[in-house]
Amino acid sequence: MSTQSEFNTDAERHLSPSGRNLIQAALRHREARIHLPRTRATRMTTMAVMALPAAWALGLAEFMWPVLALPMAFFLLSRERVRMPRSFLIWLAYLAIAVVAVVSAGDGARILTVYLAASIVFLFAFNATSDELPDSAIVALIGLYWVVVAVGGVLALIFGTTEFPSLANTLFVDESNAGTFWDDVTRVQLSDGLKVGEQSGLVVDHRPKGFLAYANHFGAALVMFLPALALLRAQLLKGRWARALDIAAVVAVIPFVISRNRWAWLSLVVVAVYLIARLWRPHPKAARVMLTGLSLMLLLVAVTPLQGIVTDRLQSESSKQYRSDQYSLSWELIQMSPWLGFGGNQTGDDPLLSSPSEFEDLNLGADSQILQTTVNHGIPALIVYAVWLFAIVIAARSIDTPVLAVTHLAGLVAILHTPFYVLTPHRWVLLMLLAGASFRHLHAQGRVGTVTLWSKTGSLEARARRGRRRDFRRNRS
Repeated sequence: MSTQSEFNTDAERHLSPSGRNLIQAALRHREARIHLPRTRATRMTTMAVMALPAAWALGLAEFMWPVLALPMAFFLLSRERVRMPRSFLIWLAYLAIAVVAVVSAGDGARILTVYLAASIVFLFAFNATSDELPDSAIVALIGLYWVVVAVGGVLALIFGTTEFPSLANTLFVDESNAGTFWDDVTRVQLSDGLKVGEQSGLVVDHRPKGFLAYANHFGAALVMFLPALALLRAQLLKGRWARALDIAAVVAVIPFVISRNRWAWLSLVVVAVYLIARLWRPHPKAARVMLTGLSLMLLLVAVTPLQGIVTDRLQSESSKQYRSDQYSLSWELIQMSPWLGFGGNQTGDDPLLSSPSEFEDLNLGADSQILQTTVNHGIPALIVYAVWLFAIVIAARSIDTPVLAVTHLAGLVAILHTPFYVLTPHRWVLLMLLAGASFRHLHAQGRVGTVTLWSKTGSLEARARRGRRRDFRRNRS
């Protein structure tokens, strides 16, 4: 209900201007309180989604999800019964392959813990009731996550390449690991420097990444969760919160472009055109608003110095050569262990590889979800992973509620990003959160079936049966 409709009553129409202002202030206060966490499940989700800046400051952002998923695991254990949609068996099959690959190779435990955390988050969202964890709260939190990421990008423009070791870096990373993955992800830094061969196009000589590990992750997150921001903005009445979101959306264009994420730019345009086409007939006004917003963003880039960055990035031969080496060497490596992979990412200077690369720091499996999945866990795992990702997108295809719309569009962006970006850890876990809420909504409508994963009653009955069998064997002996 809008402010105007609540205000236009016979009683309020005769109030003094000061009385009207008081009523409008109360409505704005009520609007702000709508999205405050009110249940234990909502508070746990809020803490998990909004923990990124604190974890980043400690150097633990890439490792935070296994810890944040623990309260959700205890929440599930407190339930009488834990259910899952039947299609979740696809993801469990992938998880089983990943466990076998990691155990056989003795490497890759970090990524495996992210997948386990994502599984817990999905089951948590699916099993929490809509009163405990409303769909609207999840969409709002994903929108606020977008704002946090955007704020990190703006801070990157201010502080540039300033960096220093975090507490985790000081405690666990020594000088011999300088420049490695562990050093990169545990340092406090808001930007990545440009690689050799890249031009700035502006005075800005860095790529903003905010509170995330890499600049590619930053741009990908802004595109993937932009629909959640738009729906959060649509829920707000006119006021300071709405204006704050409008400002954040406009200002975020600058670090988004300067981050030089070509595939994120393309995926934004592709998904925007797809959504405009879907909305044009049933909701022409919303489609025109989206088309206007996309046009204004493209115009902003075209008439400002940001155009130079876009042009330079699209013509960057160094980046194209890096990707070419990444894929060719990864495919050569995959053929050596196509069934279970190598457990974790591999280095490009492996003596088993015959093709030399001019990039000494080439990390095979680090810059593409397709390559990461295949190098780490093998080709069968990639097939199962793709089936699950498409299952999420297809299940939410109706986009007739906010959570289904955000899940469907985020899943589409994830599919577009898999060739050139990794989804782990943050975007994959948050996509699983959205997927859990979407499947819960579909189950409530009778559109998906479920199976019981764990039941307290069944566990007690099984324990009693084991006790009776044990007593029977003792009596026979």
